[in-house]
Amino acid sequence: MKLPLFTTFVIFCVLVSYIAKKNTVNAEEINHEFFERERKANSIRRQPIDHLPYIHVPVESLPLDKLDDINAREFCRVIKELGHKQILNLTGISNTDLKLQYGAANLSTLTECDQNYTVLVRNIAFLAEIYMNNGLRKEATTLLEYGISIGTDVKKNYNLLGAVYAENKEYDKIQTLITTAETINSLSKDAILNHLKELSEA
Repeated sequence: MKLPLFTTFVIFCVLVSYIAKKNTVNAEEINHEFFERERKANSIRRQPIDHLPYIHVPVESLPLDKLDDINAREFCRVIKELGHKQILNLTGISNTDLKLQYGAANLSTLTECDQNYTVLVRNIAFLAEIYMNNGLRKEATTLLEYGISIGTDVKKNYNLLGAVYAENKEYDKIQTLITTAETINSLSKDAILNHLKELSEA
């Protein structure tokens, strides 16, 4: 049986109103939970952070300054500077979670350590790409493998290293890369895995 047009319109309006009200309630609950966690996080006292897994850049053993290129020199300079700074891989961990675990007073220090990590893995990937484009494949591979060892989520790092392994028919190493990529906490995770799986099946 067909409903009159007016009745259908009324039912539609009621349904829209119900959904809007429900979404408003859900949004309010989410906001309340967020601000409650923030309030709690800001009340946490400073906790020890000396035991955290800081990354120490092995500047002396990395293949730096192997190419007389202005961009390569700049990437090398930054990497060497980071050898004297505190570095932590905190990818995917929110500021609220950091404060809850280590105290609000440590947030600025932890944020700086994480920013240093981001700069490090990006510079490693870009330097390796320049090396690769200039025939320094061994040096590039060493840099890329170091990037993987410290948990990089830079897609370029995985793509370049995966291409090297595929070219050398080292498919077991590609599988290892896939296993490693499955553990990263990053928005680029799926794209990285899809590309590596394509290389493993080529």
